[in-house]
Amino acid sequence: MVNGQCFPTLFQIISNKENGIDVDRWDYILRDSRQLNLSFSFDYSRLLEFCRVVDFHGEKIICFHSKERHNIYDMFQVRVNLYHKAYYHNVGKVVEEM
Repeated sequence: MVNGQCFPTLFQIISNKENGIDVDRWDYILRDSRQLNLSFSFDYSRLLEFCRVVDFHGEKIICFHSKERHNIYDMFQVRVNLYHKAYYHNVGKVVEEM
């Protein structure tokens, strides 16, 4: 807190409810991809390089440059692939039931 104000933008870095692009998601995507020996195609370092905090109607939010739209799409595609190949895989479901 600075001058009695909290910085909600800091919480967006960890858990972004607006768009789902946050470091928590990157962490499990990278961790699970490595553990399952799956390749991933998004570059989180570029997303960090091309993001900025902007004032949008009086609210500070994290925005990404429009040229990163394909990288962001790839991030969500990797997440979908992990869900299909790991999280909702039949073997995983059986192991959870044990």
